[in-house]
Amino acid sequence: MNEDHPSNRQHFPLSLGEVTEDMRNLTSEELFRWLATVIDESSPETTPFPSTWTRHTALAMVYRSCDLPLQLRFSDAFGRLLESFEPQPQAASSDRHYLFSLLSLAGTVRSDRAKKRLCRWLYLELFRDWEEKPFNLHGELILATAAYDPDDQWVEYVSTLLPTRPFFDKVARQAFRALLQTRAVDCLKLLPAMLKVLPPEDEDERVQFGYLLGLTVDRCGFDVFLKKAVKALGSARLTVAQAIAAVSFLDRFLSETLENSDEQIDTSVRYLTSKLWQPAIEKWRGMNDEDNYRTFVEILGSCHDYYTIIPQAFVKDVLGVLTFRGSYELVVPTSLRHLALFFKDYGDYEEANKPLARAAGAAAGALD
Repeated sequence: MNEDHPSNRQHFPLSLGEVTEDMRNLTSEELFRWLATVIDESSPETTPFPSTWTRHTALAMVYRSCDLPLQLRFSDAFGRLLESFEPQPQAASSDRHYLFSLLSLAGTVRSDRAKKRLCRWLYLELFRDWEEKPFNLHGELILATAAYDPDDQWVEYVSTLLPTRPFFDKVARQAFRALLQTRAVDCLKLLPAMLKVLPPEDEDERVQFGYLLGLTVDRCGFDVFLKKAVKALGSARLTVAQAIAAVSFLDRFLSETLENSDEQIDTSVRYLTSKLWQPAIEKWRGMNDEDNYRTFVEILGSCHDYYTIIPQAFVKDVLGVLTFRGSYELVVPTSLRHLALFFKDYGDYEEANKPLARAAGAAAGALD
């Protein structure tokens, strides 16, 4: 071993300058073995970095401090390291953590060799069930490959094929972020699938997704965002309940994002109403009684925070009206007699906030 090898230093931790100088004196094989040892946190060997640093973060800092010739050697050694990793069907905890470290560094230390191996793993979906809490490692792989000037095949996989996979819910936010940072407009192709897997009762998840949408508006601009989002939702074969939930979610998001722009809010309401809301309501009214009722209860369940009930007992041909976020109306005509009991207990406006369970129970009785 070279006398200037980092492990021969008499003091730790080393400065970045000391580490890079030591690396410069290593042969290609020694550099590969040193990198393999340092990135593996299960390795008992002492590392040259402070104990509070994660190793992949430290190595990324080292790489950035190298000059171009040393960066090229570093990248080649890292590409070999990726090629040397052979995933096992039953991943041990150490393997999952080691892979997480590799993927975390892969977005910084780039080479054609690394890209080829990462894309092979991506398209074979080898790590779809691997997790390093709280991260799904296939999702981390998507983010890593996003740093390599993605081609059309990558965009097609992430935006079109990935949402059809049964594990999409595990990688949805990572996929959206990856598309956002590479081709911002294309990330909106994932919007229908994202809303399908977004838990309606999980406010934290919805806030985090809203944050990503806010970044998308910043990147694309309001007009492009609205048109692309509605186009994606309109072509996604959403159920009636999914379409109405999507409108409610988007309206809430846009009203909070555009709180100082009444003109843009009015524009979004008109556009969402004409392109998504009204077609969904017309489809709902054309259903048979059983499907109509089931969908009605599904709508209320998915939008329970967004609607208000206004009884219309004295209005001709109308059983009642549900207003969603004060901007969208679901008018229930008297022809839908199986929903009549839903409005029976709502004699005045003050009773409009009774629990959903009571309302749904009354509607259910109408089918008996």
